[in-house]
Amino acid sequence: MPPPVSVLFVDETFTFGGAITSLSHLVHGLADYDIDVTVVSGQNAGTMATLFPECRYYSVPLRLPWVHADPFARERGASPDVVKRLGPVMRVARSMYWFANGDLRSSVRVAQLARRHRADIIHLNNGWQLDGAMAAKMLGIACIAHLRGFWLADTDPDPPPTLVGIGRRAMRALRHEIAPPAMTLPVSASVAESVEQRGIPSDKITVVHDAIDLETFHPGTPPEGLRAEFGVPANAVLVGHFGRVIPWKGTIEFLRGFARVAAEVPTAHALVVGDASDGPASYQEEVYRSAGELGIRERVTFTGFRSDVPDVMRLCDVVVHSSTESEPFGMVIVEGMATGNAVVAADSGGPVEIIRDGVDGFLVDPRDPAKMAERIKALVTDEALRQRIASAGMERTRSHFSKERYAADVVSVYERVLGTSIKRRSDAERPR
Repeated sequence: MPPPVSVLFVDETFTFGGAITSLSHLVHGLADYDIDVTVVSGQNAGTMATLFPECRYYSVPLRLPWVHADPFARERGASPDVVKRLGPVMRVARSMYWFANGDLRSSVRVAQLARRHRADIIHLNNGWQLDGAMAAKMLGIACIAHLRGFWLADTDPDPPPTLVGIGRRAMRALRHEIAPPAMTLPVSASVAESVEQRGIPSDKITVVHDAIDLETFHPGTPPEGLRAEFGVPANAVLVGHFGRVIPWKGTIEFLRGFARVAAEVPTAHALVVGDASDGPASYQEEVYRSAGELGIRERVTFTGFRSDVPDVMRLCDVVVHSSTESEPFGMVIVEGMATGNAVVAADSGGPVEIIRDGVDGFLVDPRDPAKMAERIKALVTDEALRQRIASAGMERTRSHFSKERYAADVVSVYERVLGTSIKRRSDAERPR
């Protein structure tokens, strides 16, 4: 009997978020297959034990935390000329330091773990991670890159033959040419388009939509007292906005649309669930001011960060997503649908692949408050429409965004890359 396929996941996050959560859904789904999983991540051991109880894991700080910070934060007070002159030099210097002190060291550690566990595949959880790609190259094994964000176009595809230009070409070759993944997995067709624009062949790209945990996000009765905790009237129809309170998530755009609804529908009440997180505190203060200026401060509850998001979603009737920049995917949309809400979402990026407009949700331009208000008002005032959209949304999440479907899509990629089939496990063979 052949041994199971061995997959080493490399995750370079050290703060909790969508990437590591999505990986946990995938790993749980892969338990149905004859695959031996090892996860290497910068997350702490407690988080790893919670997210990956059924597989082998290592908590390893793969990169220095400072490289995740904005390298030009101190330049914001400098003149544009200084930034323009020093910016390219700083980026090259930072990349070279990162390579020497981060990527090289991490690649050796990843290669050691991959060799120890006889990995057939190194699966990168955060895009084209050079350390994992180099480890796969050293060992002569397959490498797969999960791309969870847009790959922005190169602003200078042909840098001049200066020292900085030579450095930029060298770092680009290291990152994208010397050890390219066998397959790139963008989370949406919109992200795939950005990959193709960087010259990656289409036969090396396979779109794999993310999944959610349907055992956590499902319809149901919210805990008693939650409505009272938020100061929401018993007869209120609740419209929820979930996510970080940062500019591109469109919190103010949501408030502008909701203000029009509130002016016409006395029972409409909004929840803004989330906080500034790693964003500017000044924007959150602007959000509070906007609610007052729009005359809806008494009609909006700002909950701040909540660890009980599924329960808060179950309290709502409508969920609105209003990002002003294209979302690579849009996990909150699927979560809202799964918990029984009718969803209104921005009409660009990943959301257009999740929602079929008018069937299982509505798509709008978040910068058009009148159109947003029209869709929200229709759902708030027409219970039959709201129920129809919500029911279709729940059915779509079950059929398209389960971790079982997620795992099956990824396994099919593994089979193509390895040129072999991977059998499913019986219940008795699943790891315990």
